Amino acid sequence: MSDDLTFFLLLAAASILAGIAYALTMWLLRAIADDRRDDGPADWHPMLVHDGDLRESKEVF
Repeated sequence: MSDDLTFFLLLAAASILAGIAYALTMWLLRAIADDRRDDGPADWHPMLVHDGDLRESKEVF
């Protein structure tokens, strides 16, 4: 009887921890996706200076 109770308590604790890990993983992936979406054009590079038109970009040294 005691072994069954221990098993179910451990199962419940593992389930709760798995849910927390899942929620944190989804939060982190969503934060990364939101950060990448706000960066601008896909070919933007920190070494380029432009006024919204990448054809007029010039390199900065």
